Amino acid sequence: MYWELGPLAPDRPSRLNDRFLRVADGVFPMADGYRPVGQWASIYTALAAAPKGGASFVSPQGVASMIIAGTATNLYKAESGAFTSIGSGYSIQGDQRWRFAQFGELAIATNAADAMVKINLADFTVSTLGGNPPKFESLGVVKDFLVGTCRDGDIMTIGWCGLNNAEFWTVGQRQSDYNIIPDGGRVNGILSGEFGIILQRDRICRMDYVGGNTIFEINEVSSNIGCVTPHSVAQWGVLGFFLSDEGFMMWDGAQAIPIGNEVIDRTFAALYNSADWPSMSTAIDPVNRVCMWSMGDAIYCYNWNLQRWSTITYVSPIIFSGVTKGVSIDEQDPAVGANDDNLDFAGLASLDSATFKGGDPKLYVFSSTNALGSFSGTPMAATFTGGDVEMHRNRNSRLKRGRPDVDTASGLTLSLLKKQTLGSSGTSDSFSTLMAGGHMPTRTQARYLRPTLTISSAASPAWTFARGVEFDSAPGNRL
Repeated sequence: MYWELGPLAPDRPSRLNDRFLRVADGVFPMADGYRPVGQWASIYTALAAAPKGGASFVSPQGVASMIIAGTATNLYKAESGAFTSIGSGYSIQGDQRWRFAQFGELAIATNAADAMVKINLADFTVSTLGGNPPKFESLGVVKDFLVGTCRDGDIMTIGWCGLNNAEFWTVGQRQSDYNIIPDGGRVNGILSGEFGIILQRDRICRMDYVGGNTIFEINEVSSNIGCVTPHSVAQWGVLGFFLSDEGFMMWDGAQAIPIGNEVIDRTFAALYNSADWPSMSTAIDPVNRVCMWSMGDAIYCYNWNLQRWSTITYVSPIIFSGVTKGVSIDEQDPAVGANDDNLDFAGLASLDSATFKGGDPKLYVFSSTNALGSFSGTPMAATFTGGDVEMHRNRNSRLKRGRPDVDTASGLTLSLLKKQTLGSSGTSDSFSTLMAGGHMPTRTQARYLRPTLTISSAASPAWTFARGVEFDSAPGNRL
């Protein structure tokens, strides 16, 4: 019998012989199995305090300009493996976060507590955003307008700048204005684009530019689905992701689609509630086509192409989407600019190398020590657990061996939870001896067997795929 590592669906009952997994941790889904997530690897040294948000920006000329991160009191830019303060004296309170948007050559940061900040991507100067704008919680760009939510603390109000000018905020002039949304609950996010999608607590509205005295027309598109927290919102192209009272949702450009129903929603709701929302951060891993919700102690991953889930057990206070940062000659060659001008220093990239430009999509992950890195190391430990398997109907199964369908030669453990009835707690046997022929002796028997396959972070060679386990068994006594 072949035990296939199928889709993760812990909400499903542990049915007999189904292909759904109850655990798929430390992995990303692939079309016919799973592949490893790399261990966290440091890129930049720790911030001076807990991170409250991060982003990276690419200038209109296509150069990856900078990575920005914020704490409750400071804004920092990343360079030469460390963080340098570019602003201080801020006053973030409670679960407020730094949110970011790019408008032309300006990277704009807001935190709902302080005046908005602009970073000029042409010359890297940092200052207060001009035009005396309101304070906003979240930002989006809809057509040629910078749009903000929870205007000056009003949770039902959105506002926007003047036409194509992020530093013009005089209401009633150049189409700058605001809109008080009378019902639907708190505005918890906005999705950017040619039209805006406003995510309220209890509904979703569409924001269309019409010009004239109206400027933006706001119409309800969903009256029974909303977004529970701004910390759950992420966007990639036309796709938007968020958490609702009904579970995880994906906005596909026209409607909200449930993506966790009867799969992971109930399991997630049993572990977390509204008291945990301040610990949540959400980001897109564009390389792996995955939206990630970090809950502080674990990360929940949804691959929108494959429509499959997985988890990562990792403690992170903040994750965010970005691109690789362009580096200078000084960062490539520590000797250059210090004691010599040796452009031929060993290991220095060519001056036309893409290394200096950067711009490749990347997911950034803060560690529990506030250092910034990514899941780019050797494979982390992985765990797969299936459902209850009855290999021979109405008989005990006498299991002889299992052959893991994994491309590594060490670091594998196969555990089998043995049960005579579906409701019993059972006992477990574990096996870790991998024979030269690729199989593991598994001398055990029971009517129902629940398999768990673990792959150590020390597995050698480093594995690239896991598809399942081929079991060799014989029928035992009739029950």
